[in-house]
Amino acid sequence: MDRRNQPRLRSSGTAWISRTPGRWDEFVVRDISTTGARLLGSSRLHEGDLVGARLELRGESVELVAEVVRTDPQRAEAALLFRNVTDAARAAIEHAIELQIDEARTSAASTVLVLHSDPGVRQALERELSRLGRGATLCATSLEAIRAVDDRAVNHVAVIIDATLGDRVVDLVAHFADAHPQLRRVVLFGEQLGTVDSRIARRVDAVLRAPWRIRALSRAIGIDVTDSSIALLATDLDD
Repeated sequence: MDRRNQPRLRSSGTAWISRTPGRWDEFVVRDISTTGARLLGSSRLHEGDLVGARLELRGESVELVAEVVRTDPQRAEAALLFRNVTDAARAAIEHAIELQIDEARTSAASTVLVLHSDPGVRQALERELSRLGRGATLCATSLEAIRAVDDRAVNHVAVIIDATLGDRVVDLVAHFADAHPQLRRVVLFGEQLGTVDSRIARRVDAVLRAPWRIRALSRAIGIDVTDSSIALLATDLDD
C-alpha cells in the first residue's frame, strides 16, 4: 500500500523509546500510521538505530520494534519505521486513528459541498451557506468533489450538484448515495426548474433553482426551518 494514502493520527499520544534495556525516553507522537511514526522530543537517537517503542494512543497501548529512519536534531524530530507489526498492534493503531477521525468529524462545523462549473454560483452559495451557519467546500469538477467528500476529517452533510453536468449528475448522485449515504443530495437547476432523471429520482433529496430563496436552500440541505433562529433569518432574507 502507498504509505502516502494511509490514514494517520496527528499530534495525539505519547511514545516511550528504548535504545538500551531499561532506559526509556519520552516523545510526543507527531503523527502515526500502521507503518511508522514521527516523534517530537529531544533524544540521542541516530539513523539506523533499532529501538523498542511503547505507544500510548487514546487509551490504546502498543509495543513494537522500530528502526530510526530519520532524525532532525534542530527540530527535535525523529521518524520511525515499524518492523514486523503484529495484527494486534496494527488493529490498535487503526482504532486510535478512527477515534480521532470520528472526534474531528463531530467537532467540525457542518459543511456543504458545492459542485458547480460557474465560480459566481459557487461563491454565492458559499455566502448563503455561511448565513445559515454552514461551511462550504467549493468544487469545479466531479473528481475534485469525490475526493473532497472522501476526506473524513470534514463533516460534509450535503452536496449540491450542478444540473448542467448532464449524465455526470446521474453517476455522481449514485456514487454519493452508495459511498456516503449520510449526505443529502441536492440538484441545482437554472432559472427553469428541470426534471430529475428517472434513474436517480428516488436518490435525490431535493432540487433547487437559481436564483434560490434562502428558505428553500435551508430545507434542501436539511435545516429545520421551524428553528427560531433559522426561521427569522429565512423570513428576513426572502422578503
